[in-house]
Amino acid sequence: MSGESSYPTDDVLPSFNQDYSCFACGTTTGFQVFNTDPFKEMFKRDFATDNHKCTLHDSAGGFSPDSAGIAIVAMLYRSNMLALVGGGPTPRWPPTQVMLWDDRLGRCIAELTFSSTVRNVKLLNEVVVVALERKVFVYRFRDLQLIEAVDTIQNPRGLMDVASSPSDSRIVLACPGLQRGRVLVVFYSQAFGSEGPAAQGKGKEKESPEMTDRQQHDVTHVRHTNSVAIIAAHETPLACVALNSDATLLATASQKGTIIRLFTPHSGQQLRELRRGADQADIYSIAFHPSAPWLLVASDKGTVHAFALPADAASLPLSPLPRLAPPSGLIGAEDISQTTPASARGPYAHAAGESPSQGSQGSPSNPRSSFRFLSWATPYFASEWSFAQLKVPDGRCVCGFGADRNSVIVLCADGTYLKARFDPVQGGPMKKVQLIRYRQRMPAATGASSYTSFPAAHPALAPPPPSS
Repeated sequence: MSGESSYPTDDVLPSFNQDYSCFACGTTTGFQVFNTDPFKEMFKRDFATDNHKCTLHDSAGGFSPDSAGIAIVAMLYRSNMLALVGGGPTPRWPPTQVMLWDDRLGRCIAELTFSSTVRNVKLLNEVVVVALERKVFVYRFRDLQLIEAVDTIQNPRGLMDVASSPSDSRIVLACPGLQRGRVLVVFYSQAFGSEGPAAQGKGKEKESPEMTDRQQHDVTHVRHTNSVAIIAAHETPLACVALNSDATLLATASQKGTIIRLFTPHSGQQLRELRRGADQADIYSIAFHPSAPWLLVASDKGTVHAFALPADAASLPLSPLPRLAPPSGLIGAEDISQTTPASARGPYAHAAGESPSQGSQGSPSNPRSSFRFLSWATPYFASEWSFAQLKVPDGRCVCGFGADRNSVIVLCADGTYLKARFDPVQGGPMKKVQLIRYRQRMPAATGASSYTSFPAAHPALAPPPPSS
């Protein structure tokens, strides 16, 4: 999975679904959904012209043909369920609401209303997670019962990520704690016992006083009888957090932007320290490969870095999951033959003092400084540098992976789709394969939706509990 920040519609960054097979972006008139690899526009919704109604909101007189902007679009794999948040100069809905949109029906089926602007939304089959500037709300998907409201430090980007852990059947949430640079990791049983506040008739959003991380741990533990971990990840405020697909790895970056740290969420143990560079940078995106030991990092420096995550490094608990194939008959696969010169070698490998090499079990390893024997004096020499690098046209971007193991997809704020490949043995500069300005294709897009091959619709949702 990946961690991204949310931005207004006029400077929107697209968002991938859970396995990078699709991505979506909000527009000033609605939203679009694309197949990632091969690139193909699947459908778009233009609220300014399509006259789609939301019975929960528009029937009350809230809809205006001139109000159609969408800022956040969160997908649930390749299903017909999406979470939408209005934004831009003329938002379709207030930015304090999350609308659950069923595209098969062409309308909203539920809504969640909050007292402040929604910064981020994540969907899983089991939960809907909503981040505000100082809270993260966890709802059970099937009936929108409020499971918990988690207090955080000031979080204007809505940093958080959520993943399902198949090994112990738990949902794992990672978000900022109540102290600078700390990550709070909360583990929920997928059964979601009746201890939650909604089950006790307390479904409303409730402001709670500031607590220390220790107090927050105690309250969460008593309330849900679930374990939590508080990880002191950085000394400066967080810029990005991301969980891998089976919640066995957590990656974090701070606002300094030079170091990405890897942890095991269950124990909080630090596994790796990956160095993006020496200069300060704004990290926009961190992405784990869904089934291979690779990690991507994108920053405003205009470079996407790929790091190798060897399975034997510090007993990394990588449990590859099969990639979800495109539904039969919807979008086909594409095999683009591309060869990267074996002699390719990136500037970051050279700066680190070594070129990429093979690990102890034949897996690729990141270059490290030839002065790492001085790591006792400074941790700079102990860091691992990126295995492969890609220059992108716009540093404001999110990154993910293509259909094959060593392909990278980058989506830029300027509307650029970029596909590249890296050599999984030699590393170095990536080879660009495809460059598309997908936002220029919007006028030619059709409004037709084709969901005949999609999974069955998500079970109907009951109206959400009232909120203040």
